[in-house]
Amino acid sequence: MPPPPMPIVPLVVIPMDEFAKNETDSDKKQFLGNYLFQFVTRRISETDAAQAESLAGKVTGMILEG
Repeated sequence: MPPPPMPIVPLVVIPMDEFAKNETDSDKKQFLGNYLFQFVTRRISETDAAQAESLAGKVTGMILEG
């Protein structure tokens, strides 16, 4: 019998109460971008601190466009 599936644990939890305060789609996208940028910067800096900010901007942009 196979083991039970692992629970899905989100990497990022967006504070929905703060997110809901944004009225326009543009404001919501900006909020998500700022929030994700900080998360991605921390994750990348664990492996490549010298390029963390540059790479975090690119990764955050790809996430938002996807």
